Amino acid sequence: MTTRNDGAVFFDLDETLVDRRASVMRFAQRLWQEGEVHAESESTFLNTFIALDDNGRSPGPARFEALCAQHLPHTNPHALFERFRREAWVETTLLPDAVSVLEAVAARGYRVGIVSNGSSASQRAKIRNTALRPWDEVAVISGELGCKKPDPAIYLHALSMLDVAPENCWFVGDDAFNDVLGPATLGLRPIWVERHVGWPQQHAHAYVARVTQLTEVLDVLP
Repeated sequence: MTTRNDGAVFFDLDETLVDRRASVMRFAQRLWQEGEVHAESESTFLNTFIALDDNGRSPGPARFEALCAQHLPHTNPHALFERFRREAWVETTLLPDAVSVLEAVAARGYRVGIVSNGSSASQRAKIRNTALRPWDEVAVISGELGCKKPDPAIYLHALSMLDVAPENCWFVGDDAFNDVLGPATLGLRPIWVERHVGWPQQHAHAYVARVTQLTEVLDVLP
């Protein structure tokens, strides 16, 4: 029987629970297979696609304008962007142990929440098209709230949603600014998941723990 405690653990979505890069790569491979791409090799095109995507940080329209200018001269960038938004997350891939870790955290009595930057359509699709669906109601999405990480307002909203105090909360994510430095300013305890990039050298290590696999989070939590 699970005993409820006063703490909560918030998780980022992309590259923390969801393998966003895998879904983006799958979409890019589909474009390559359609035969309209002008590039010397598939790897060249895929590398360009991933670089321009920048893990979703670059603005969507500008991203696809640059892609079409380089490799898809006969494709309308706006139409391709809309297609990406419709198709990319239909087959969303979860990172290994994402669900089992969430379940294990909840079994220890912690409240569990998700806090993610992105549009409502894309982020809800990633949750509802995967085994993350049971956590849909405890997900805070920046596109719905009107502010995004690292704005303190989004973390405060998440804390209010679960009715928890920041000093009793952990924040797990892969982005140094959005998932570590931002939550730390409010007193949450960040766990940094090191994925594709290292820690920015100009900033002190504000995290309480660094992990490379999600299952290691269970070793950090008391």
